[in-house]
Amino acid sequence: MPMELRKILFSTPELTAALRASGPDAARAFRAGTVERVVVRDDARQTVVFYLATREADSAPVQIIFSRDEVAHALVLYCQQHKIPLPAAGRKVLWPQEEGLALMITLTVITEAEDPRRAPAIYQRQ
Repeated sequence: MPMELRKILFSTPELTAALRASGPDAARAFRAGTVERVVVRDDARQTVVFYLATREADSAPVQIIFSRDEVAHALVLYCQQHKIPLPAAGRKVLWPQEEGLALMITLTVITEAEDPRRAPAIYQRQ
């Protein structure tokens, strides 16, 4: 069965914008300081970790931790708000990249042999 793979790459600034806009709690957390560093991991509970520099010189950076589900939700909302096509039926997976984070979408392509009624029109028999 053929598969379609779509990759949407989010840069660190886009990832930051998506997570800031994901809800009032996230927006409030970012007020603690300015983003100093972002770490993206392949970890379900700590997928994205922001390190914020605070105004006090002696204090350690504040960490804001987002889980895989929170990040996925924020990226889906970001795509909707920015009119980036995102298939609802596709399987979505987060994949850390050097330059940010990729949202990978896998779609199963239904062929005429599998179901002639559901195959794309160009593949259906006339």
